[in-house]
Amino acid sequence: MEWNALPTSLTTDYIKQYLQDLPEPVLTLALYEKFIALKSTSLSLSLSLSLSLSPSPSLTKFIEGLASELDEFIRVMKIIIEELPLKNKEFLRLLLLMCSKIVENQETSKMSSSLIAAVLGPHLLDSRQPTSALEDMQTANFIVESMIIFYDRLF
Repeated sequence: MEWNALPTSLTTDYIKQYLQDLPEPVLTLALYEKFIALKSTSLSLSLSLSLSLSPSPSLTKFIEGLASELDEFIRVMKIIIEELPLKNKEFLRLLLLMCSKIVENQETSKMSSSLIAAVLGPHLLDSRQPTSALEDMQTANFIVESMIIFYDRLF
């Protein structure tokens, strides 16, 4: 199959369907609460506000002022990622690499980190509970967007 010959929307649909069909989310049910807890840090709240307002290169300047908090946020996220099963971790690494490349070319792809996270977040980090709150979905999007933005520091 020639992936680059397929429309982007069809490729995205294949990836989403694959993630939905997995017996467990890539970020695993066992680590769900740890990933969700990342959102409660003060840096996360600042990043979340910034990401929701303007997911753009201006985020980098904002983050530079929070360097030590950012280092801690990334350190904790790396620790949690390391707890993933090896296959999950490798799949996540490759998926996030692809996402980071798409974001690097967002003028052509028309896909920002926040758009990609909105598509993939609920499928990568999911409690698999039918009553999952909208807040949990927004948190999943935030976590996945952070992983895309900080890919180079996480892997």
